[in-house]
Amino acid sequence: MKKYHKPMLNSINQEVIERAIGLSAELRIALEKLLIDGKLDGIAKGVTEQVLTRGKPSLSAKQQHVFDRYVLTKHKLI
Repeated sequence: MKKYHKPMLNSINQEVIERAIGLSAELRIALEKLLIDGKLDGIAKGVTEQVLTRGKPSLSAKQQHVFDRYVLTKHKLI
């Protein structure tokens, strides 16, 4: 069975990271879990990987639509 853990960050560092990539720690963990569990594929997987590495602000309008519809809404993360 796979184990998931929260990153060990103090609250100041966590806030800086959340602002920089546009994700809360909870959402980041949920997205990582979707990837690890193989629940995403194709474009949704690629866009999610981009969000995790470069942040939501790096997405184009079309990528943002894919992320909102096929990741966040489909997997009930919003």
